[in-house]
Amino acid sequence: MKNILILCTILFLGILILAYYHITARGIYTNASNLTTPRAYHSSILTSDGNVFITGGVNTQSSSNYELNSSEIFDVENNSFKKLANSNLTHVYHKTFLMSDGNIVIADINGIEIFNPKTNSYKLLTSKFLDRHPEFGNYDFALLPNDLLAIFGGRKFNKTTKKLENINSFEIINLKNDTVVKKSSFNSSGISLILINDKLFLIGGKTIDKNNEILSSEINVMDTKTFKISKWGNLALPQIKPFVFVDKKSNNLVVLGGKIQNGSSIINKTNYAKLTGANTLEIINLDTKESKTKNIQPILTTEKVIDNIILDCTQYSDNLYWLQLKSTNKNNSILLNIDTLTKENLFYRFEPTTRYRSSNIKTKNGIFVSGGKLSYEEPTEYTIYSEIIPDATEAFQYSKNGFITNKNFIIKIKN
Repeated sequence: MKNILILCTILFLGILILAYYHITARGIYTNASNLTTPRAYHSSILTSDGNVFITGGVNTQSSSNYELNSSEIFDVENNSFKKLANSNLTHVYHKTFLMSDGNIVIADINGIEIFNPKTNSYKLLTSKFLDRHPEFGNYDFALLPNDLLAIFGGRKFNKTTKKLENINSFEIINLKNDTVVKKSSFNSSGISLILINDKLFLIGGKTIDKNNEILSSEINVMDTKTFKISKWGNLALPQIKPFVFVDKKSNNLVVLGGKIQNGSSIINKTNYAKLTGANTLEIINLDTKESKTKNIQPILTTEKVIDNIILDCTQYSDNLYWLQLKSTNKNNSILLNIDTLTKENLFYRFEPTTRYRSSNIKTKNGIFVSGGKLSYEEPTEYTIYSEIIPDATEAFQYSKNGFITNKNFIIKIKN
């Protein structure tokens, strides 16, 4: 009888603690319906009616054909999925954008397709970008005004030297009439792109100069009417592939989660940069160009973040961001208030939320996190050099290092 009373007391206290945490937490995790196909490395985007379109990625639960051409749509209001038509090509390391007519463009180095939600059909464009090596992070896409699709950076394999070499160019394709409208030089890979007031900001990047890989702190701007690129300013730190957002209320550019140099390594007579995550958050006023940096190392240390790597970042509001971390913690995400630089509570409902290569997007019901890989064990672009193990090989490491999930959840953030 005494043991039962003790057990009941412990259980009651546990319930009180959970209830208190539930009440005080800003973000609450709730399970969502399952994907029709388990996937990681996929892409998601909000449709014109506020639902989530999901396409591509990889699934190693299949015995072959890891790369996917399947797509589906998540009905946010009814918490349900519907399988859609298959695309003409498989898509990995791809980006999706919503066009002016409500159609969706899917772009990667395999090709460009346009999905029509009304007819549930895909159209494969004949126009193509230059051949590129399939890598995550060395090239990026942007949708410009008037449905012009741009690609910057990337590398190609030189059969003579047997080395990966930078493609020092950008290209632009008109999606409406399926034509290439511009090809021009731009000497940088690993840049981040963001469209602000019809101007395309090109942030950070890296170049090879006299067999030395150099990370860039430059911020350049492209005029989307003339396609001319000019220097705009500098980051506080040279870095590649930071997450970039606009705080519309304060008209600030928010930069975090980039990769900075931490040593070097000589491979095939070229001095490549070893990378680690940046431990600073930078806020740049777009009117005055005034920059402020904030040290987030204490938060990264507390959360046991491996090499300071932020896997993904989703903007919930001007000052509140959901960060997905490469952490040894079971639940590897936090809400970060960039004004106060404080970590806000999340309440987890029993299921581990650790994800790698999931797709995360803000919906009207909260941040929707779909799929992903439940392991960090395979080599990644953050810890290896593409000269040794190209990033594209990640997709074929899955069968022996963890598994792909079809489970999803929604982070509901209380005001």
